[in-house]
Amino acid sequence: AIVWDAVARTALSRLRHSEAVLCAAVSPMGDRVLTCGASGHVLVWDAGSGEASADIVAPGAKQAVFFPSGGLVLTWGHGDFAEVWDAATGTSRCRLARHTDGIDVARVFPGGDRVVTGGRDGRAIVWDAAACRAVHEFAHPHWLSSVAVLLGGEAVATLTGLGAAAVWSAR
Repeated sequence: AIVWDAVARTALSRLRHSEAVLCAAVSPMGDRVLTCGASGHVLVWDAGSGEASADIVAPGAKQAVFFPSGGLVLTWGHGDFAEVWDAATGTSRCRLARHTDGIDVARVFPGGDRVVTGGRDGRAIVWDAAACRAVHEFAHPHWLSSVAVLLGGEAVATLTGLGAAAVWSAR
């Protein structure tokens, strides 16, 4: 992966992952980048120097994002759980496990206090990220292809793989 200066169109740093990269995300402040490797290693990089600062070992992780604070990372992928990690140390803070099939989509709420996961089991689950517990659950008859957080965290939108959409109160 390469970090580019968009104005000058020059490479700032090259992030040398030792395997295929499945995802990349930029921290809210733009100072760090994370990449998901095919073997489940999620690396957190300094965007300027290109040096890895943390190695999150998250087997099965195919996607990852930073929380709004930049201090936490959410991973998800082939398994039936998502996980919250400390971005500085790479240690697990919380495993979000309640789905009965794989999680394909997830989002962090704008305040960083909650997470929503969407699974092949047709459920969207809203989690209290600090307490590591489910606070809402919404069910569709088919797998979810997308979830979104709306209205500053007041609502959650879901979309199934068959095109059915719904908006749910997340209060």
